[in-house]
Formats: sequence, structure tokens, C-alpha cells
Amino acid sequence: GWVPLESRIGLISSLRYATDPRLVPALISVVEAERGELVARAARVLGGIDDARIHPALTERFERSFVNQERIALASALGMHGDCRGLAEVRSSLEEDQPQLLLMALEAMESLGSSENTGLVAKFLDHAEVAIATQAVRTAARIGDGRVLDELTAKHIATSVPALRAAIEDRPASIAAR
Repeated sequence: GWVPLESRIGLISSLRYATDPRLVPALISVVEAERGELVARAARVLGGIDDARIHPALTERFERSFVNQERIALASALGMHGDCRGLAEVRSSLEEDQPQLLLMALEAMESLGSSENTGLVAKFLDHAEVAIATQAVRTAARIGDGRVLDELTAKHIATSVPALRAAIEDRPASIAAR
């Protein structure tokens, strides 16, 4: 049945870490039929599910989408499936420093980024908004380039925000392991 948009967004958001392939047909129908935040949330869920039906559906929607928020989320999900076609768009949204897309673009860099993108991600470690700085720490650790270790150490010493300190604590070890 029809429920308010906020309820549908909440339901799809709660499935973010679900990997049940039985969800695939319903989520693909959301990706194909909806617009905006519902597509972005459904793409996030689909990115984490290993199923042959997902990549073609994400690719088709990415190619016909024109909404930036959707395209960044779709690029991230495609990156989780090994397809880097959205990397240029994610890079440009980070370079242009679009506030409404920063968090989503940094998250997309986790699956799309490589050592070439370390400098771009590192510039957000000093961001005034804690959520963006924390996501930049996660993304830098996921990329795993050792050039960011000094900046992370300096940020860990300098910050007084407990959430950011906690996010940084284990990251140098994970970067060194990579």
C-alpha cells in the first residue's frame, strides 16, 4: 500500500546492511520507478547485495538519471559491483565542494577511490562539519594510501571532538595493513 514518503525512506534506510537476495526485485522496482532520495537509498542497499540482476538495473538507471544525488548514489553502488563509470562525476562533485552532495560523494569514494584520490579526500579531514570529517576519515582508510597517515595523526592530536577522535583511532592501523 501507499505510505508517506518519509516512511518509505525510513524503511529502505533500515535495509542498508541487508544482503538478502529476496529484496532485489522490490529494490530494483524502486530504482526503476522512483526519483530522488528513494532511488539513492535503494541503490545503497543494492550495492551491498551480490546478485546478477543488480548491475544491469543500476547501470540502466545511472545512464538515464539526471539528478545529482541519484547519480552519486548509483555510482557508489556500481563501484561496489566493480564498475567505476561514475568516478569522474563523484570527483567533480568533491572538487566543486557542493555542500548537499559532500557526504554522499565521500561515501561513494569508498568504493570508487584509489590512491589518486587521496589528496582530494584528505582536504575534507579538516572540514568544520564533524559528519563530513568523519566520513573523510573512513574514506581515506578505505582507500588505504599511506600518504594520509601524517594528516590523520595530526588531526587525532588536534581535535577535541570525541566522535572524530574515535573514528581516527583505528584507521592508521588499517591503512598500514593495506
